[in-house]
Amino acid sequence: MLLASAAEASRNGDPMRARIVEKGEYSDPRTPGTLLSKHFLPLLPRLLSQYQSDPKTISTLVELPRHFTMTTFEQQDQDGHFSAMLDRIIGVMVNHTGSEEVSSACAETLRNFLSEQNPLKKATCTSLQLCCQRVSKDLALQFRTDLSKAEPDNVAALMSQLRILTELVDSDSSTYEVVKDVLEFQERNGDLSGLNDHVTIDASLSACAFAVWSLSKIRSRLITTGSSQTSHEKIMELEELQEYRNQGADVIDILQRICACDSVPLAVRLFCSRCILIVLTLCRGIEKNMSMMILRKRTESDNASPADPDLNLLSLKETIPQLVDMTRSVVTTLFEY
Repeated sequence: MLLASAAEASRNGDPMRARIVEKGEYSDPRTPGTLLSKHFLPLLPRLLSQYQSDPKTISTLVELPRHFTMTTFEQQDQDGHFSAMLDRIIGVMVNHTGSEEVSSACAETLRNFLSEQNPLKKATCTSLQLCCQRVSKDLALQFRTDLSKAEPDNVAALMSQLRILTELVDSDSSTYEVVKDVLEFQERNGDLSGLNDHVTIDASLSACAFAVWSLSKIRSRLITTGSSQTSHEKIMELEELQEYRNQGADVIDILQRICACDSVPLAVRLFCSRCILIVLTLCRGIEKNMSMMILRKRTESDNASPADPDLNLLSLKETIPQLVDMTRSVVTTLFEY
């Protein structure tokens, strides 16, 4: 009833009615949507704390902010309430990793907060990135002792949190370190690792997100320096880009080794191959677009060079034959199964 009322107040309940609402009414302080937002924004952190042990109720409460009028978030005395609500929702997500219903509801609401309509999008992104760094640090502490003696449930919960967070915001080097440790541990130990398959799958998805982040960093640097006279070869030799390139290629190499590991369950190997293909497809698309941009710059230059730039952003061209063999092996195993 609460969500239905909120949807009606925010004009999300009836598409036909929303179509005839005059432009600007959503941000009018007298509309039901803004009244709903101003009423529940201060109350929601306390309600989330009060019902934190009730997954069904808390998943409903977490959905409520999706119907808030976002322009109210930056109004006087409301930004503090938004920060409190944001911290509480992140806390709910972290504390209810075992509940798919709650964690999915939190992730969807946080994704809504990251939209361009939210005037406090930057603050949301910063909070999520700080949380991602904390989770990476907690995972790293598990590895510093002895991962084989770590509590499997703790590792699984932290890995699930990291996977959700890397789906929402950009990764960083701290993600690379922990994902690499988890995947290498699983590769070495297979069924004897003591960690379940979901840990490997979550780590694979986080590795995929990190590789995509590395590609975005390389692409951004090539674009920003593309207007200068510096060649793309010189740009790619920069120490910063070499680090992105090597780390991105490293996680792909680990995923490839897991796919070739017979002791790893077939379902996990298929999932890892899917992650590899996602990164390969994206990488090839970026390489093609960046090559076209570089050629266009050269054509416009007085010293135009007809040579096609050979971009290899994650050093994956040398591993294509191995990736083809890996894919063939996994598919063959699947057919045999």
